[in-house]
Amino acid sequence: YLLISNYRVECPLRNPGSFLFLWALAFGLLYTIGIPLIFLLSLMRYAIPRVARAKRLDEVTRELISMFKKRHAHDLEALSSLCSLLSHAAGSPQSIMSKLEATIDIAAVR
Repeated sequence: YLLISNYRVECPLRNPGSFLFLWALAFGLLYTIGIPLIFLLSLMRYAIPRVARAKRLDEVTRELISMFKKRHAHDLEALSSLCSLLSHAAGSPQSIMSKLEATIDIAAVR
């Protein structure tokens, strides 16, 4: 009956010692403090800040590798053509190229 408009029910703000006033005050504080606290505890429980830092570090590393490859593309192309010339003289071109690409990728990561 408290949710229906009723002029016979007195406003709880006029009587600060009433149960309804204390109930509204307690749950008003619980809501305003509890909701952000629950979000914070959930973030900490699932280690969201650590996951976000790891993702950011991963993306920065990928971007640095991409920048390295763009800046040294002409060196890599020259090295690739040299490798193909050597591979025709030394053996199968695919095996030498795959070893060279693996070496370049490892060097780029470092």
